[in-house]
Amino acid sequence: FQKRPTFKTVRRIVLLSRIALLTLAAPACLFLVGCTNASVKHYEQGIVAARNGQHDQALAAYTKAIEINPDFALAYYDRGNAYSAKREYDNAIRDFSQVLEINPALGKAYLARATAYIAKSEHDHAIEDLTEVLEMEPTNAGAYFGRGLSYTSIGCHDSAIEDLTK
Repeated sequence: FQKRPTFKTVRRIVLLSRIALLTLAAPACLFLVGCTNASVKHYEQGIVAARNGQHDQALAAYTKAIEINPDFALAYYDRGNAYSAKREYDNAIRDFSQVLEINPALGKAYLARATAYIAKSEHDHAIEDLTEVLEMEPTNAGAYFGRGLSYTSIGCHDSAIEDLTK
């Protein structure tokens, strides 16, 4: 007879897996190396708040996690997503940039930052970030689509057609 794990245990395993996957190339928070229980606790609270649409509470929780561990790339990433959800794109861009300073190999941060740049109609910056994504992930359809839309917005129609037909 084997005891079933509790919901809290399963949630923690999922969170730890997510942290490990997204920070594989970074020393910070790889299986919580460098992360304290307190920083992870605040990060978890942020995840729950964000899932419930409570973006202000999520921002506060992610900020506490970052204050405890300034190299917690995933906390910056999710705080950037919370800022994007509130349409605070300058703050989102700043957080996604911080993620990339900590770990330049996180393609998702380039993609998220490009999305914020597109929302601000800063298509040249978006194209740069989307090109970075495509160098890391040459089959990323979302990056081709976003870059194609940005090319259209700045009048580079041949480049747009090339990306949008891939």
